[in-house]
Amino acid sequence: MIIACEQLNARLVRSKAITKTSHPSGIFPQTGNLLSLRKITTMNISGSWTYNEDFEYGNSVGVVELAQTGNEVSGVFSFTEAVENNYSIQVTEKVKGTIIDGKLLLESVEVKALQNGREISYLPNTFETHRITENQIVGSTFDSENVCGVFVLERKV
Repeated sequence: MIIACEQLNARLVRSKAITKTSHPSGIFPQTGNLLSLRKITTMNISGSWTYNEDFEYGNSVGVVELAQTGNEVSGVFSFTEAVENNYSIQVTEKVKGTIIDGKLLLESVEVKALQNGREISYLPNTFETHRITENQIVGSTFDSENVCGVFVLERKV
């Protein structure tokens, strides 16, 4: 699954769907410089973030609240998922995970989704993240039906 998401990441970067100066691999395309893993692992990502994701069938926009204690991270993603001019869903997804080797893998522990005010079933996501700076996080998502996406979080000021 992660290989399929990496291929999607590369395709989205090539097509300029991600217009940020970062790339999910942790390499800045303009310079080709790899970020220091030591710097990445000492950052604290607690706080409020904006959330933008492009996935195979549409996009999601919302906010994220993260809390980090040591290498443990928990949080809540709250977003609107728009599926290619078809419908939109309001999603609240509680997550938890651990930072290992400069990467953070967040897994959904609880998800609630509403469509037109009615609760619907929704597949939980896994968020594989690559922390780029203290103010930006880039990564990929996937669910049990192999739907992949690429997201950018930017710290709210």
